[in-house]
Amino acid sequence: MNAIETNRVPLSALWVFDFEAQAKDWSVTATNDRSWQLDAIQQANERMRRSR
Repeated sequence: MNAIETNRVPLSALWVFDFEAQAKDWSVTATNDRSWQLDAIQQANERMRRSR
């Protein structure tokens, strides 16, 4: 997240979002134990939007 914010990446996203083939180890959904990643990305995007 720090690198994304420091470099002001305009759109933060995940490569493996809700991808059934990798659900066990990598897929991120709003309801699994990796959902915190979506929250962190959303918060980083909000901080960057406010600092424009």
